[in-house]
This record gives sequence, C-alpha cells and structure tokens, in this order.
Amino acid sequence: MVDRNEKRKSRRRAQPKWILLLCLLPFMSVGGVLATPIGRVWMYVSVMQLASENSRIEAVQKLGDMGPVAAPGIRAAMHDENQRIRLAALIAIKGWGKDTSCVAPELVQLLDDDAHVKSGAGAWNLSLQSRLTLERLQGKAIPALIDGLKHNSSKIRKTAAAILGNLGPKALQCVPPLLRLLDDHNHEVRESAAHALRRIAVLDQKTSIKEIQKRLSKQA
Repeated sequence: MVDRNEKRKSRRRAQPKWILLLCLLPFMSVGGVLATPIGRVWMYVSVMQLASENSRIEAVQKLGDMGPVAAPGIRAAMHDENQRIRLAALIAIKGWGKDTSCVAPELVQLLDDDAHVKSGAGAWNLSLQSRLTLERLQGKAIPALIDGLKHNSSKIRKTAAAILGNLGPKALQCVPPLLRLLDDHNHEVRESAAHALRRIAVLDQKTSIKEIQKRLSKQA
C-alpha cells in the first residue's frame, strides 16, 4: 500500500505551475499586500501549501528571517505533516531569542514528536530540539509548559514537568499543577513531577512522593 504521506507529496509535486502563480498574484502587485509584513507571511504560507519540498523549506527559512511577525506561518510549519518542514521551522526560530515564546505552545506539542530527520551531516531529533528551545526560554515558557502538564500525551506531561524542574525556585507558581501530577496514572510522569517539585521547593532528592505532598499541599 502506498504511504499516505507519499500520496500527498506526489499530489503536491503534480500541481501545475500556473496554480502556484495564481495563488501568488494577489501578493505580487507593486505597493500591494506584498509591501506589508503580514502580506509576505501569507505569501510564504501559500508557497508552503503548493510548492516542492525544497521551495517549502526555503519559504520557512524566509519566515524565520522575518522574526516574530511571521509567527502564524511558523506555527503552520510546526504542524505540517512533513517532518522536514517541522524541522525547518525549529531551525528558523533560533535567532528569535526570548521572542520565541510566541510559539511556545507549538514547541510543547512537538515534545511528543519522535521524528529523526537527517539534515546535512547529522540527524535531528525534533522532540529534543523542542525541549532545548523551551529550556532556553526559561520563565517565558512557563505558561505553555503548565498547559503541557495537562496534555493527553504522557511524554509531554513528563517532559514539561522536567523542564519546569530545571527552573528551580523560579517555577514556584507551578507547584499546584505539579502536585496534581503526583497522582498521574503514568509512573514516569509521577516521578518526573516529584523530581521537579524537589528542585523547585529545594527539597532533598530522597524525599518521598508522600512527603512532598504533605509538605507542599499547604502552600499550593
């Protein structure tokens, strides 16, 4: 059976050039929509929908060069079915610094993305790259990570807890949702939450889950 992704790729390759040009016409008028940042964003998003893989990756790179104003396009790339496009989005935002927080919810979603993508001389793990980017954001990632603690994916819950734990006392506001995770049905999630709480509340690493609940429940 032909892979569903391959079918989609073949359909995208089969798109006539004139269809792509037709989609871009509204953006090509001198002094028109293309003159505005949002116009350029949606032009690149249009390319991402219809062009070849290499052209789509180049469009994502252009979006990254535009900075946070291009966040809607980067979000679309992070949700793309093509793992190379998702990787391109992660690479494109490397220069955004703290402004990367505008796509933090999408980065949290990618914590569950186990794709390994070969690029250049090496291979990239999308989940790991997402985690590293969130860790660089430090406190600015906290709201998205708190949402991640409630995610259906146990991997996202576990990893979000671990990242919050790395923040130490800076993440004190996360104690209540982390305490709730101590009753999670997944053993790894419970352990990750307990470890995070020990680091945030500066407790001994041998402190049991029951003792953590006893000490911190009054503060939550």
